[in-house]
Amino acid sequence: MEKRALQPFQCVTCKSRFTRHENLKRHLLLHRTSAGNTKHPCFYCDRLFSRRDLRKRHIKKQHPQCEVDPECNVEADDSLGITEISTEASGSHVLMERHEVAGTFDHPGISPDGMENGSTGVAQPYPRTPSLSGDDLANLEIRSDSGPVPNMLQSNNVYLSPADEARRQMQHEPTEAMRTHVLFPRELIQKGCDLYFRHVSPSLPFIHHPTFDFTHLPEALLMGMLSVGLQFDTEDEMYPGIAAQAFERGIELLSQSETSEGPLFARNIHTVQAYLLLELYAAMYSAGQDTTIGLQMHHKSVELVRRYGLTEPLTVHSSATEDLDALWKQFIRCESHKRTLYAVNQLDVYWYDTLSQPRLLSHLEIKHDLPCSEQIWKCTSSTQWAHQALTRQNSRSPTKYVTTIQDCLSSNTSFDVSTLEPYGALIIILFLLSSARELSGWTTMTGRLCFERFDALNASLLAFEPLVEKFSDEDPMAVLMKSTWHMVMIELLHWSHTHTNGVVEASLDAAFAAATHLSMSQEISPSVQAIASLESHINYFLRLLSQEHAVYDEAPWVTVFAFKAALIGWQLVSAECWKPAEIIGTGDKWDMYQWMNVVFERRKNWCIGRLVTNSLKELDDAT
Repeated sequence: MEKRALQPFQCVTCKSRFTRHENLKRHLLLHRTSAGNTKHPCFYCDRLFSRRDLRKRHIKKQHPQCEVDPECNVEADDSLGITEISTEASGSHVLMERHEVAGTFDHPGISPDGMENGSTGVAQPYPRTPSLSGDDLANLEIRSDSGPVPNMLQSNNVYLSPADEARRQMQHEPTEAMRTHVLFPRELIQKGCDLYFRHVSPSLPFIHHPTFDFTHLPEALLMGMLSVGLQFDTEDEMYPGIAAQAFERGIELLSQSETSEGPLFARNIHTVQAYLLLELYAAMYSAGQDTTIGLQMHHKSVELVRRYGLTEPLTVHSSATEDLDALWKQFIRCESHKRTLYAVNQLDVYWYDTLSQPRLLSHLEIKHDLPCSEQIWKCTSSTQWAHQALTRQNSRSPTKYVTTIQDCLSSNTSFDVSTLEPYGALIIILFLLSSARELSGWTTMTGRLCFERFDALNASLLAFEPLVEKFSDEDPMAVLMKSTWHMVMIELLHWSHTHTNGVVEASLDAAFAAATHLSMSQEISPSVQAIASLESHINYFLRLLSQEHAVYDEAPWVTVFAFKAALIGWQLVSAECWKPAEIIGTGDKWDMYQWMNVVFERRKNWCIGRLVTNSLKELDDAT
């Protein structure tokens, strides 16, 4: 154990640590060697290697029946084929084979999520699934337990002819894209990606849309995008089934990556993003027993965040900032890195609030600045990016996440929350949401309210009120930010029955059922002052539910928060201490129940909408 802790030599690029300086020097060559220098092909498949010893180790593992080096039959030094890597956060040691895969991109020098490539447009060592061998090509079907491929996928020239496959290989298309095209038509993939960027990306903006190209995306991440994106197509009943198959395929690919021989760099940010989207599908769009799979994926994504160093900002290298395009590429890479971490934290807080699942990621681990302006993030060229960066009115220097939270909670600060944009404000409000939950749990256990902490949270939340009213409901991120803020205010003023009763659920189905049951079994009799404080926040969700807008533009957590607020409203109406006049007029709890059925029925094509309407059936007997 002492030997593992003594690794004083650290790579400044990927944070890997080594016990000897010569090991570090050899490791640094991996970052400097371009993909064009890979000159040692495997004799039995299409893999390329930068060193002969790496090729030798590959042949021993993947082609054990074949001769290691048929040219000269000389064995290389085994010790050179293994690089020892230690991650500081987990303390674990991993033995990885290093290899590189060459490819091309429509946007030279940049990958879909902002990972930097060489200046010539040839990909540097890139997060990809390992190339296929002949045996792999014989097993391209989805797992047998996921059902047959729909007939529509076996038409429209889905299976490529030998000529088409040869043409693709001549064009150097990535192997992952070829594998996906065998399963799904190109038009279907494009449609799923378009739906993803329209409905999912606004609330989880970690993939850079202007430089996105699905043909060069790792297959596991593409499957994650399809699984959540295809949920939003209401024209064809087959799409939900196709989304489920994409989910199954994504799980299969991630399980294979656990034992793959790919480089460590190839299993970092793209793998975390794939886990994120598949987790979202399992917990929010499939629900039921799949929620357990989603929560397991969340555990894995947090583990990978620490292992791959996503909690720390990327280091900007001077060699990558020689011109404007290089600066832009470096910016996208760093921003995508940061936003992926914030997406993991976002899901972590929402599972804590929705299911009472314990937090896995500490706020103190986040060492990043807040996200940049969305206008800068969505720029389509380096010149537009430079213009936006120079002409932004709010030219305040970026602030660290922890520093911003400290400023918000401090009474002696000049920090102006009105300078925040919806995404940055959401990130800070998520901290306040988890803090409000922790306060209610601590008070329930001790029987004492910590007024100092309550006052600080309440004052910070009230400081956000002008910002909440500033943005319109046309921006999905602004709606998510507003909904989260109103939910925190409700949590602070009216503690969740499920949380204070120690109910920890493993699925949305169970969480909704528990919330509905406790709403009927536990009476409330708040004071007039408490009702007055709650009224505006509950009315926000009731008005949101009343609007006949495109419900598919709502982030799923908006529907969850609206359901929780509507249940509190039903409790208040049942106790005859408050009535939302603009919703039910002079009606009673039966009218409130019928109204809830109508507004959530509009969301019946969505899994969360169906779960809510099923849970509301329990109120029928009580009303």
